[in-house]
Amino acid sequence: MLGICSRSNLRMRNLYMECECSDLSHTVRWCLDENDGELWLEFHLRYAVPWYKRVLNAVKYAFGIRPEWGHYDITMIKSEDRDAIIALLEESKRLTEKAAQKESE
Repeated sequence: MLGICSRSNLRMRNLYMECECSDLSHTVRWCLDENDGELWLEFHLRYAVPWYKRVLNAVKYAFGIRPEWGHYDITMIKSEDRDAIIALLEESKRLTEKAAQKESE
């Protein structure tokens, strides 16, 4: 699903993708800044643990104790979303080149 957010000088194009497994928490949002071509990903880090374990994790975090592998989850890209990703990456490249050209003038 493709969406556009436009506020004053901020113009963002968002592409939402669900995981092949259809778990809503595995949804990824690709964000394209149409002003400068910057592109990034946002994804949900799932915490399906009881409240007391979350508190323990918060205390560990406050003292700089982190999990060995970090806080990651994965999202498998559906084959029908690949063309949308390619189009978004190509648009990001075009806008980045355009912004660089403006800066050099």
